[in-house]
Amino acid sequence: MLDGQKGREYHEKLRELNALASSSALTPLEWSELNSHLDHCEECREVALQYHILATQGIPTIADAYTDRLAQGSSDEEATLKKLLARVRTDQRPVLDRNGSGRIAAPPSVLRRVIANSSAQAALAACLLLTVGFQAYRLWIRAQGTASPAPVSPDDRLQKLVTEKMSADKLLAAQAARLAQLQEQSSREERELAKLR
Repeated sequence: MLDGQKGREYHEKLRELNALASSSALTPLEWSELNSHLDHCEECREVALQYHILATQGIPTIADAYTDRLAQGSSDEEATLKKLLARVRTDQRPVLDRNGSGRIAAPPSVLRRVIANSSAQAALAACLLLTVGFQAYRLWIRAQGTASPAPVSPDDRLQKLVTEKMSADKLLAAQAARLAQLQEQSSREERELAKLR
């Protein structure tokens, strides 16, 4: 027999298997595990017997008593059942708004429950915040699309390109001059080094 925490867990598992055995919901492997354990565990055999008695005698007896009671049907139960069904039908019927346009509105009982529930309030606030944020984003995107620059004439564009080219040519000439100057300085330093050797 198993001892300690593992033993209790194993017995708890077998009690669950005992309960399922009464409804024939076990796999063949579970049946064999349960039967081999029941061969040597008196406590689990007692539990299995109790579940068997409950499944074969207890539940059918309770079901028969309940069926007989429904057949007799007291008038109080009938009236209560009718009231309950009428209330369910009323709660399920859509509520029209004031102008009768046919739009469905939430029943007042639902609104009261939402107002009373703090997690529902938080969820509602989060949804509202997301909606406002999304609409602000869409509005910003639309504003960015309409703020395009004014069209530039081809002559202005050509003039701008010519100016940029002249600027690039000047920069290139300055860099070429600087490169030539650095090369001359480098060759001068190499000659000086050669004289020193």
